[in-house]
Amino acid sequence: MHNPLHADTATVISGSSAGDTLVLLLDGDGRVCALSPAFAAILQVEPAALIGRHPAEIPGLSLPAGLILNRDSAGFRVEVGGAENSDVFRGSLLGIRGEPERWILLLSPHGDEHYAAMFEHAVEGLYRSSADGRFLEVNPAFAEMLRYPDPATLLDAINDIGRDFYVAPNRRAQLLQLLMKNERVTDAISEVRCADGSTTWVSENAHLVRDAKGSPLHIHGSFVDVTARRQFDAALKTSETKYRTLVEHIQDGVFLMSNGRYQYVNDAFAEMLGYTPEEMIGLEYMQIIAPEARAEQEKRRERRQQGYRDTHAFEINLLHKDGKRRVLAAVRVGGIDTEDGIATIGTVRDITAERENERRYWHIFHNSVEGIFQTTPGGRFNAANPALAELLGYDSPEAVMNEVGDIAHDVYVDAAERTRILTQLDEQGFLRDHEVLIRRRDGKRIWVSENTRVHRAPDGSVLCYEGTLVDITLRKAAEAALHQSEHRYRTLVEHSQVGVFMSHEGRYVYVNHALAALLGYEEEELIGKSYRQLYAPEDLSNADERHERRQRGEDVPSTYEARLLHKDGQTRVIVTISAGPVEQDGEIMAMGTVRDITEQKRVERQLRHNATHDPLTGMPNRTLFVERLRKAMTYAIGRGGSSYAVLFLDLDGFKVVNDSLGHAAGDQLLMEIAHRLRACLRPWDTVARHGGDEFTVLVEQINGLEDAEDVARRIQRELSAPIRLGDHEIFTNVSIGIAPANPEYRGTDEILRDADTAMYRAKARGKADYVVFDSTMHELARQRLRLETDLRQGLQRNEFVPYYQPLIDLRKGKLIGFEALLRWNHPERGVLLPADFLTVAEETGLIIPLGWWVMETACLALARWQEKFPETRSLGMSVNVADRQFSHPELLSQVSRVLRNSGLPAESLHLEITETVFMGNPGAAGQRLEELRAFGVGLHMDDFGTGYSSLSHLSQYPLDTLKVDRAFVRDMLHNSAHHAIVKTVIQLCRDLGLKTIAEGIEDAGQLRALRKLKCDGGQGLYFSKPLPSADIEELLKNPPKWK
Repeated sequence: MHNPLHADTATVISGSSAGDTLVLLLDGDGRVCALSPAFAAILQVEPAALIGRHPAEIPGLSLPAGLILNRDSAGFRVEVGGAENSDVFRGSLLGIRGEPERWILLLSPHGDEHYAAMFEHAVEGLYRSSADGRFLEVNPAFAEMLRYPDPATLLDAINDIGRDFYVAPNRRAQLLQLLMKNERVTDAISEVRCADGSTTWVSENAHLVRDAKGSPLHIHGSFVDVTARRQFDAALKTSETKYRTLVEHIQDGVFLMSNGRYQYVNDAFAEMLGYTPEEMIGLEYMQIIAPEARAEQEKRRERRQQGYRDTHAFEINLLHKDGKRRVLAAVRVGGIDTEDGIATIGTVRDITAERENERRYWHIFHNSVEGIFQTTPGGRFNAANPALAELLGYDSPEAVMNEVGDIAHDVYVDAAERTRILTQLDEQGFLRDHEVLIRRRDGKRIWVSENTRVHRAPDGSVLCYEGTLVDITLRKAAEAALHQSEHRYRTLVEHSQVGVFMSHEGRYVYVNHALAALLGYEEEELIGKSYRQLYAPEDLSNADERHERRQRGEDVPSTYEARLLHKDGQTRVIVTISAGPVEQDGEIMAMGTVRDITEQKRVERQLRHNATHDPLTGMPNRTLFVERLRKAMTYAIGRGGSSYAVLFLDLDGFKVVNDSLGHAAGDQLLMEIAHRLRACLRPWDTVARHGGDEFTVLVEQINGLEDAEDVARRIQRELSAPIRLGDHEIFTNVSIGIAPANPEYRGTDEILRDADTAMYRAKARGKADYVVFDSTMHELARQRLRLETDLRQGLQRNEFVPYYQPLIDLRKGKLIGFEALLRWNHPERGVLLPADFLTVAEETGLIIPLGWWVMETACLALARWQEKFPETRSLGMSVNVADRQFSHPELLSQVSRVLRNSGLPAESLHLEITETVFMGNPGAAGQRLEELRAFGVGLHMDDFGTGYSSLSHLSQYPLDTLKVDRAFVRDMLHNSAHHAIVKTVIQLCRDLGLKTIAEGIEDAGQLRALRKLKCDGGQGLYFSKPLPSADIEELLKNPPKWK
């Protein structure tokens, strides 16, 4: 069929009628598509007579002189020849890209004006170029395609086509070579450069024009932009690759079939039948259909050819390459147009194994001796096998399904039984060995054992019930007869509180309820069991020996203890009294009674355990520890005395936790400590709670002292981690004394004593430390004991004396108060400072009464001075409160009592605490401070920066004054770091609204530096040493002015 002309091309051709330009539009085969009126007039033929025909095919048609149309292997060629006509016509052959290709022949006797019109209006990019690679002229469509504003700009920009136009360097040379060889180039795809630097893809048609001598004259050509087409082709290829990969890798078979032959199969389909995909391509599909299925498949194909709708899914038997049959489930999913007609697309899946299983299950279903059924939720039979039909008295399974309308009433004797069964199935999903009375078709009642399982849909709804029925009528009758014959003696035995058994060849043939209950079984569960299934593994050898001796007729002890396994896996301890062998129905039976003594044994073990273990932590107590230590010492005598060591542990800060959080928290802390200690030791080591917050550890099989020290470090590392007690996070440490083995030890008390001594030395050196005992510690221990005794006597004999050190306002140089300090007038050692005895006072708890005494004495003194010297009423009294005082439950009542008895205003009493009060329980410490603040007393933090400093304490708690420790003040003039610390603390306190008091001011330089830093107050030898009460009164009579 002739294709219509492009509209613009037709317009140009028809427009040429005004002149005598000859325009002829030819297709690729030289047939005429259109011609101008002038051309038709010259040819003396109607235009319609030429359309669609080659000029040579028109009889009597003669072309103008010199115009030759040749068709050769290179395509259509036009020659304008004849010297006598060379000036008459000027011709040009232009290629147009279309469907099909068309060529325009323009012949003009009057120059290029009509040729130019065609050239200008063509929608394709047209050009003429020289043979050496320069564009001579291009049309607007060409310039627009390459993003140039006009042809002139393009001609100026492109000087060398090969270099400036084509992206590929050798593309121009390739095309020129083709032109020289073939005279023309058709649909040559190239990448070319555009004016804006981008590139585009074009399809090029070109024709080489030669002169009369055959030399290349110039080239005519056209371009069409094919970038979009290439992008579409690339996307199509990507899509095709993606879906091909998908099809090739799915497990189902996929095929494309046309005219009964496979055009494509994927690997999965080919593998199902033992072929390669290449072997199946072109294969007639009827060749691989099993003979018995060919007729049906042929009918299916004929029906499709007749226009009938065929099922999209069906099963078919195909032949494997090895000749075996495979059952495939096939689905036709659609069709596509191909050159050979409509091709069918389909998928297949191998279901051979599924059908084989169905056949096997069908065989089991129909040949089972048990009645098998499937019922609906409404109570009808969906399926029944022959055995079920026979059991229910029906002729066939079909009769069961058709005649039984309601299982509840037609089968069960008690219709409510069906409801009870469904309830259990709903709750448990299955029914197992359920014995029930049913009614046969003839009305006869029989007992059956029913096993049923429920099947549910994904949404949980019931689909059906499936199960089996077994006739147990004869068994039930036998059981009834046996029950009647045994009723009398069984009643007696069953009501006995002692277990009774009878066994034959090691297996129980009878047990009473008491014995079954003792082991957690029903009586029936124990019948037939071997004694070996009930005895604990550790007692099996003894039980086997008794059984073998009994079988040989030897004497066996009639009473023995053993451990039996309860059904839940626990062990029960029993005592058995054997009644000896008896004969029954010709068989020798063993009989006996069993009594449970598990609780009795447990009580005995508990009594033994309680005697040797700590009730709170469950770890060994002092008694068991000493016993194991004694064994270790005895064993070590033959080993050189160096194979063990004793560690004595004391918790640091336990009393603070106990006093502040209560005994329950203290117990929890001890249990957690015990747990962590166990984790630090080896299985053969012993850790015991010695008492209170003290623990002892016995490490055995060590190579030397280093091993014991490793254990100590491991314990300290483990116990240093924080412990969570409810809402509180507790930090605790431990002081450890180590006493290594020594052959000179004569008893356990000696090594324990030395470990205890080393522990106290560790505590004196600082918390969280350990010390190895040496002989010098004996003397130190005796001195400590003597000091503790002297402390107690000193309190009773009033040997303690308060001293007072003045506190000075650094800006005004005036007295603002005193700090109460303690001195001990020891009868033998003279005046002792607090550093000589406070540690022992803290450890022994004597700090509590000593601290109350200092507070009360100091408050009475200040109240007396304020009364005697009215101008001193603004002075305050600072009293140190030890950690144990701070956490003591009577602190608040003691402060209240002191203020009440002394008459001192609350604001005149300043309590000094250290940062360590926050370590044990920050929350409880904060609450205690709030309670003290409610009294109106001042709260000072002493020795800031020397302990566990935390800036959060300054902002979180109700403090009003901070005392900078003397260690920083002493070196602040010579140590820039200390100076920076003092400066920072003073500035921070000022920002937080706290006052600062510097301790240990000893010279004027320190005073000047502190005044420059705007420290509020200070104390130290520069102002005054601590003074007794009498000297303070003299000071108050004539208060000095400190500069």
